[in-house]
Amino acid sequence: MVMNKEKFAGLIMVLAENFGGEPSEALLEMWWSMANKDGITADQFAGAAEEIIRTRKYKTMPTYAEIVEAIHGSVEDKAQVQVDIALSTMQRLEWGQAPKFDDPVTARLMTTRWDIAWYRQVEEKAIPFWRKEFIEAYKSYSRAEAVVQIGYSGNGRDIRQLAQGIGKTI
Repeated sequence: MVMNKEKFAGLIMVLAENFGGEPSEALLEMWWSMANKDGITADQFAGAAEEIIRTRKYKTMPTYAEIVEAIHGSVEDKAQVQVDIALSTMQRLEWGQAPKFDDPVTARLMTTRWDIAWYRQVEEKAIPFWRKEFIEAYKSYSRAEAVVQIGYSGNGRDIRQLAQGIGKTI
């Protein structure tokens, strides 16, 4: 279900009331904008709000990032799942076959960092160490992907003006 602004504000107000807070109009506007850019639906947001209220992991009003994590899961959880998917995919591949992964971070790691030739040569006792390495790499690449998605859409003039002022006294 597409989220309208009133329903969204209502969900935020319920969350805030549950945690003894009151969101400002500016916070509501910013979260509304971010939720739209992130493609979060009303059902996803309501589900996350319900989960957060039920589990009561937080003592204060959760941040937007914590709400998004409740919707999509943590990067750590995703990495744990993706390492198993990567291993099972590599086990099923035959020589000459290219692995296909739905997750873009896993696809990137398994084509640029490791490949089928690596998997065929690795010793069984090295797999637990590789799992740890994959999980750390996955978390690192996921953070990098998030930064790239944020991007910058300005013309650069404002950044140049800011940079020119560095080191000058006021």
